[in-house]
Amino acid sequence: MAVFVIGGIGYAMEPSIAVPNTVGQGIADAQSALKDAGFENIEISGRDGGKDEIWTVKSQDPDGGQAKKSVTITLTVEKDLARVKNYAETGMKLDKAKEALSDAGYDAGDYKVESDTGKTVVKESNWVIVSVSDDSMLVITVHNKAADDAAKKKAAEEKAAAEKAAAEKAAAEKAAAEKKAQEEEAARKAQEQKAAEEAAKAKQQQEQQAQQQQQSQSTQGGNSGSGQSSGGSSGNGGGNGGSGTLSAVCEDGTTSVSAPGAPNYRGMCSGHGGIKQKLGRN
Repeated sequence: MAVFVIGGIGYAMEPSIAVPNTVGQGIADAQSALKDAGFENIEISGRDGGKDEIWTVKSQDPDGGQAKKSVTITLTVEKDLARVKNYAETGMKLDKAKEALSDAGYDAGDYKVESDTGKTVVKESNWVIVSVSDDSMLVITVHNKAADDAAKKKAAEEKAAAEKAAAEKAAAEKAAAEKKAQEEEAARKAQEQKAAEEAAKAKQQQEQQAQQQQQSQSTQGGNSGSGQSSGGSSGNGGGNGGSGTLSAVCEDGTTSVSAPGAPNYRGMCSGHGGIKQKLGRN
């Protein structure tokens, strides 16, 4: 009984001190403020795990005024959902962000995940965070980066295929143009060769005709000498013999007749391959 009295007297003699209001502060800051004020008995209510930094003081008892420093101050806390952004940052993969949120003490009931396209989020490692809302119910909006990467890869492959097809087409057109040019050059050379052969053949024919004419003239010269000798012996017979026409068969089978009084076969069968047979004068 004496102890009780002494204890009661001690409590009654204990001075009262001001109680700081820590509502809205994190657990660590609230506890530090109360201890700095002189209060040692601090209880936390409502916390179910997780890091101190995700919890804030929702209410405090007593929440102000004066109190003995030995009094127990109860802090009722709640999760600070605004701190979700500290663990689910823009650009993070969803699976990594959810691991960080779980390690901090947040659970699936504290937020929800939605895709920016309305599609169901299946493989979380394929999705990245694009925003975190500030509404009462936090929404982590994600985007399917894997789909973007796949689309970019497909576009790159299609572009490469198109460029390859264009290059192959250009190469084929170039090869066709080169082949056509070669064929045209070959045809031109063949035509030139043919023209040269025809010219050589024509020249050879001209030379043969000239040679035949020379031979014919030589033969006619000999015959003319013989005629003159015979005419000299017969008198007027030589003069009468030179007034007729000369006839000859040409190489191509045609017959050529000279003008009356022609002295020899010169020029006959010209253009007909030359003289094949001399038929004499008529």
